[in-house]
Amino acid sequence: MNNQKKRERPQKRALTVDEIISKYPGVIKIMLGELISKLDKLEINEDWLPTPENINALPEPVRKYIRDIETNIDPQGMVRENVLIKDTCKALVLKLEEKKKTVTNKWIEEKTMEMIDIVSKGKILESMSFIRSLVQEIGK
Repeated sequence: MNNQKKRERPQKRALTVDEIISKYPGVIKIMLGELISKLDKLEINEDWLPTPENINALPEPVRKYIRDIETNIDPQGMVRENVLIKDTCKALVLKLEEKKKTVTNKWIEEKTMEMIDIVSKGKILESMSFIRSLVQEIGK
């Protein structure tokens, strides 16, 4: 009998954001009003950048919102990793431009074709390893 009651009881779950907004619109309105007034007090101008210092200066609800966005949008850090790969590739291209004078054109063409092949196959981890090996080779 107890097992049947346990099976029949619905599982408890957390409310979604939409459910919270629809159930407690007054509270949400107050919270948003307070948040907006706090943001208005901050002196954020057009050249504001999201540096760690600037983010830490924001009110806690805004910092939490930013952390939640990062967690929900990029839970495994893949977007961040792809941005780092892109930045690394840009830096590597600049380094290759500097080294063109000392390295043969044939070597550059070979390495470029290898990189294009790896990236075109979507092998992100392999491209990172390849970039690291190039950076080490160029640094010699």
